[in-house]
Formats: sequence, C-alpha cells, structure tokens
Amino acid sequence: WDTILHDFNLSPHEYEYGNVTLAPDQSQMVDAIYQTLSRILDINHRGCQWCALHGMGHLYHPLKRDAVQSYLNLHREDLNREDVQWLEACRDGSVL
Repeated sequence: WDTILHDFNLSPHEYEYGNVTLAPDQSQMVDAIYQTLSRILDINHRGCQWCALHGMGHLYHPLKRDAVQSYLNLHREDLNREDVQWLEACRDGSVL
C-alpha cells in the first residue's frame, strides 16, 4: 500500500475534508482502495489489520479517520503507548 498510495497520489489531503472534488474515475479508485483496506482491516489477524491501517495512514478519504479511530477505540486496552501513537499517526495521515 505504501507503493500504491505514494506513487498513485490520487487523493489530495484536501479531499479528505471535502475541500476538493475528484474526477469520477479518481473518486472510484479512492473509494475502491478504501473499501479494500476496510475489508483487510476486518480480517482477524493483527498483521493484516496493521498493514491495512498503515495503508489508511497514506490514504486521504473522508471515512478513513473514523475507521482508524474505531479500531483504536476497540483495541486500545491491548495496545501499548507506542502502538496508540502509531495508530493516531495513521488516523491523522502522518504515518511514515
């Protein structure tokens, strides 16, 4: 997902906040990526979930923030401080 989302660069950060309208094909692609990452996030395997979360950290989509925050809320008691900080970076789009 790093490679796809870094090279693809389809959805500017402004899109996430409703300040930019994408072309229909761009919007379809961003939605397909979000839906794919959401499905991977639903897999009951932490490695898969964290790969999806990392991908969401690079994706600018209006629903991404809520999806990552929901995961964080659901799993917070199982996470250490570094994990929480990393998830917050994914949520906020500042993940490395």
